[in-house]
Amino acid sequence: MLGDEILLFQTTVTIDDKTRILMPSKTLVKPKEQLILYDSREGYLSIYSAIEFEERLKYLQNQARREFEKGNFNQKDLYKCQLAFECARVFDKQNVDSARRLLLGKYIMEKFNFDKEVFMEGEYDHINLFDSEESFEKYKQFIKKKIL
Repeated sequence: MLGDEILLFQTTVTIDDKTRILMPSKTLVKPKEQLILYDSREGYLSIYSAIEFEERLKYLQNQARREFEKGNFNQKDLYKCQLAFECARVFDKQNVDSARRLLLGKYIMEKFNFDKEVFMEGEYDHINLFDSEESFEKYKQFIKKKIL
């Protein structure tokens, strides 16, 4: 299952005529697994295991509850805002088919400027899809500048 192990890989994947991608075995995605398609707000699409994503949301809910119980209302509001923000960025919940193909669909293809291929990056517990390897390299440079 996606999220069970740390993912560190990069590969290019072809998009078929029905806007599906084959999830490579290195993604650990299983046939029929449910995935969350998530807007990174950085110009690429992120894919999470539905189970892992729901655990992430429960964590934020629990943190908000704990802060409320401690009387830290500002911190509680911060967690509640983060929770709402996470939910608002979800595009779709999709099941991978029996051949491990994931349907992206027309809206996602247009939104992220995907054409015939996508550049796939395995990043810890999720997968990121970029419209090209060049876009991925630009993103890495942007992050380096942001950090330094």
